[in-house]
Order: sequence, then structure tokens, then C-alpha cells
Amino acid sequence: MRIQIHWFNRPTDWLRFKGNMQMLSLRITRQMKPCLTQPTEGRNGKKSGRNSIKNSPIFSREQSNWPNFTESSNSTICGSQLAWPSEKYIHSMKTIFLLFLFFVFASATRAADENTNSLVQPTNRLAAIQREYADVESAYYKTNETLPDTADGRKKWEEIWKEFDKKQSDLFSGAVELAKLDPKSNTGFAALEWVLTIPRAYQLPAGKPAMELATQFYSADPKVGKIIAWVGYLTPDAEADSYPAATNLIQNVAENNPDRTARGQAMIALAWQAKRKFREAEYKKTSDVDSLAIAAEKAFDLVMKDYADCPRLMKAGQRSLGKEAEQESFELRNLRIGMMAPDIEAKDLDGTSFKLSDYRERVTVLVFWASWCGPCMAMVPDERRLVDLMKNQSFVLIGVNGDPSLNDAKRAVAKESMGWRSFWNGTDGPTGPISHAWNVRSWPTIYVLDGKGVIREKNVWGEELDKAVDLLIKEQAAEKP
Repeated sequence: MRIQIHWFNRPTDWLRFKGNMQMLSLRITRQMKPCLTQPTEGRNGKKSGRNSIKNSPIFSREQSNWPNFTESSNSTICGSQLAWPSEKYIHSMKTIFLLFLFFVFASATRAADENTNSLVQPTNRLAAIQREYADVESAYYKTNETLPDTADGRKKWEEIWKEFDKKQSDLFSGAVELAKLDPKSNTGFAALEWVLTIPRAYQLPAGKPAMELATQFYSADPKVGKIIAWVGYLTPDAEADSYPAATNLIQNVAENNPDRTARGQAMIALAWQAKRKFREAEYKKTSDVDSLAIAAEKAFDLVMKDYADCPRLMKAGQRSLGKEAEQESFELRNLRIGMMAPDIEAKDLDGTSFKLSDYRERVTVLVFWASWCGPCMAMVPDERRLVDLMKNQSFVLIGVNGDPSLNDAKRAVAKESMGWRSFWNGTDGPTGPISHAWNVRSWPTIYVLDGKGVIREKNVWGEELDKAVDLLIKEQAAEKP
């Protein structure tokens, strides 16, 4: 006998099943009862208390699965030579049948529970991955803080970083594999969002497939906005393996997403891509630099026109997309190479006010730095050497410090023997008024001005900075009568 079992996924399924079983039990009882109560003639011509059930679909001899009972000379089953089962036997068989149904139901319920657990399990697995990442990250930073600022300390840091980076790469990949199991589920999306809001993942093997899944399943979903805010602002370099996937994701959201805020994240991301192309051309001094600048300006103007009031979704409390685009547009129109640098007036670390324009007629290197910025502090020995080298020339190095704490800035100056003057950016640190006006988004940022206050170079350091300063010193000397 073949039994087909259907799982009960809803309460109504069990109620329907239960009703069907009750009806079946009633039918069995009704088919047995007439044979027990209606008199008929037996083989000896006397009335028998049994009715023939040979045509019963349940008890017919051809179809019956009941056992053959011992023959009896004085008892029949409606003309059959078999002994009729007793009331007790029928009751026992009925009980066995109902117990069988109970076990079937119990098995189905357990299977349904296991099915439910399998749906909950991915959520638990993602939470476990995130907890492990938080623990590994915390351990990395705590260990890093204890390392001395020596050659051995830096070597140890490299070892610790490699170990941490390998671990986080594995965790990111685990989250992406989890998303692949059911990309459209809440857990699938949560896994993708977690990976794609940690920029380091873009450079690791998990970055590309995570972006591809987001493009395939969420480019038209409003909740993709936060992902686009991160990927759009911190888009991997063109040389990165994940770059095509990142740009494809942004473009798809810009074209297909019905939500204005999500689409706005993609539109400003496209504007940032246009600006990146301009900055590369500006650095290389290619002939298309002006046309690329105009293209970037138009892209930010479009954001200000259509998405100005939309919030930026990277983090809570950020400025609107309109404010972001306005600041970027100001930089493109006022801080390009060949333009007059805006003046700065603020207090130095000792509380004395001064202006950037006070140093006109000198070649000026303006450096945005902070003690919390590792690359900034790594540049200090080269800056110190450049200042010593140019001490008898018409040259000055001026800093803009981004430490929220004035004491932190002063300690760094004393420790590193930074003998040049710095503006203080205020208690807002990296987002203070000077860096905001100059649209500084990465630290350090370097501008090189000639004696007239014109921007001649941007973001050059090391030997390139030395060459740029030397060239401008010679150029200025040649202009004097």
C-alpha cells in the first residue's frame, strides 16, 4: 500500500485533514453497523444478526486486507464461512488506525517545524558571522594600539593586518554565499547590505559577486539606497576587479529604481565618477581636462536640480544630496589648477589669527593634516626636510589641522618638531569650516600655490612635491628684474 503524505504548512491544512479523517472514520462505522444489526437468513435458514457485506468496498473478500478468521459451524459473516470479528476487535483496529493517523500527523508536524527552522537558520548564521567579525575587528584594533611606533612594531602590525584581512575576507565570502541561497529573502538582502557597506570588501573576492547579486535582484528596489550611498561614494578604483560590477550597479539603479531617494544616491555617484575622471586628467594635465570639468559640473547641477532635498543614506544625520553637490560644484569652479586660491582667515594653534594671503609672493604648500591621520604623520619627515631645504628661499609651508582637540594637535607638533604654522579647523575636526570650504574629503590634501596665490599643483608629495616647489621657486626668481 502506498501512502502519500502532504506536510501541514498552515493551521487550516491540519483542520481540513482532521475533518477528512473524522468523515472516513464515520463511513467505516456506518458500513460495519448494518451488518451487525440487520437480521438476514443464514446458511441454516435461521435469522442471523449479520448482513452481507460482500459488496462492501472495504470488506469484500476480493479487496479486503483483513485476516481470515477461523471457520465456525454456528457463525457466519453475512453468508461467508469466516467468523465475524468481535466488537472488541473492531474497536482495537479502529484505535490502531487512529494511532497511525496520529503518528503521520506528528511526523508531518515535525517536518514542518524542521522546515521552519531551516528558514530561520540563515538569519542565525548571518548574525553569527557579524558577531565574529565584530570580535575579530575589536581584537585587531586593541592589539594595534599596543604596538610600539618602531620598525619592529610596524612589522608586527603588517603581520596582524594580514591575518585580520584574511579573516574578514572569509567572513565576507561566507555572507555572500549565504545570500546566494535565497537572494530575494530578507536575510539575503541583509547579508549583501552588510558586505557592501564595509568598503574593504570591495577590494576582496566577496565584493564583485555581492555587487552582481545586488544588481540582479535589487536595482529596482527602494531599500538598495544605502548600498548605493556607500558604493557610489567609495567606488573601487578602475583597476579593481569589482569596478565594472560597481559601476553597473550604480547605473542600473539610476535608470531603473522608482524611488527618488535611492535614485538620487546613484545620480550623485555618477557625478562623483565624472569628477574622478576630471581629477585624473587634471593630475596628468591632459588636453580634455576642461571638458571633463564641465561634464562633472553639469552632473552635480542635475543633482541640485532634481534631488536637492534627498538625504544622503550612508549614515544618519548627513547633509542632503543638494548640499553635497553644491560643495563639489564649488570645488570644480574655484579650486582647479590655474585658479586663484580662496583666502583663509582663522586662528593658529596658539590662538593667533592670520590669513593665507599674508604669505603672498612666496611659494606656498598648504597641507590639510591631523594627528589621527596615519599618512599625514608619515609625511612629516619629508615636510620637515623640505622646510629645511627651502629655509633661505621664498617659500612657506602652512598646515590646516583637523584634530577636534587642540591639545592633540599641539602634542603632535611638539613630538614631531613641526616648526611651521597651522590653522586650526576647530572642534569639528575634519568637518570644520576650512576643510568644508575647500571640500577636503581625504586627509592629507595638498595644494601648491605660486607667489601670486594661483593653484599650480594638487596632491603631490615626496619627490614630486620637491620638484614642484623647486620649479616654482626658479620660475619666480626668473620673473624678478
